[in-house]
Amino acid sequence: MRRANVFIVSAVSAAVISLGLFYVLSSNGSSSGVEQNIPQTTIQIGDAVLFVEVLDTQEQRQEGLSGRAELATGAGALFIHEEPGMHGYWMKDMLFPIDLIWISGDLRVVEVAHNISPDTYPASFRPSSDALYVLETNAGWASAHNVTKGSEVVIHIP
Repeated sequence: MRRANVFIVSAVSAAVISLGLFYVLSSNGSSSGVEQNIPQTTIQIGDAVLFVEVLDTQEQRQEGLSGRAELATGAGALFIHEEPGMHGYWMKDMLFPIDLIWISGDLRVVEVAHNISPDTYPASFRPSSDALYVLETNAGWASAHNVTKGSEVVIHIP
């Protein structure tokens, strides 16, 4: 009888540990611990191509890149809004500087803000005209790839 109890306790403990590991590993690095299946795609501006996360829900847009230690080289975050507007962005809980690129519904760059530091929080950055998309990249990416107002953009929406 005693051996059976030890076996049951061991089996239950192993199951709990396995489920805990599965939960942690499936959280996809999210600071909230909730699994996020964020679609990814590519965006092209001129000859430059970025691999981007597509952030198209209010929750995803609100969190953005906040709390992340870094953004991989050649990566970015593409924020898709429901309607064109002069969408403002700030650096709340950001840990590294970024470039912000606002893109119109007809896929042209309408504004670029270069090398925005986390120290600028709570200042908000807005374009001078309506944009439907906002692209966040590592600081210096826009200058390195000659991204300017009027640059044409190709977005491969998943």
